[in-house]
Amino acid sequence: KHLKTKQVIKNIAADHKISNQDAENIIVTVFEFIKDEMSNTTDRDSGYFPVIRIPNFGTFYVPKTLQEKFKEINKKKLDESDRV
Repeated sequence: KHLKTKQVIKNIAADHKISNQDAENIIVTVFEFIKDEMSNTTDRDSGYFPVIRIPNFGTFYVPKTLQEKFKEINKKKLDESDRV
């Protein structure tokens, strides 16, 4: 792990009086949740990309430019399938 990551884990553990392992598990669980939600609830065909806000942690989303890129790719795929 990166040195800053280890320090953040130690700080969280000390602030909340929990073990370093518990603090690390909490952080990993949050990112696993975000990955799972973004993977399973995204619908590129309809253009639905979830926004996940976790208080005191951050907001996670697919930027508009990337959303537009996915829409273009899907449009090209549809156009190509119509030609065949």
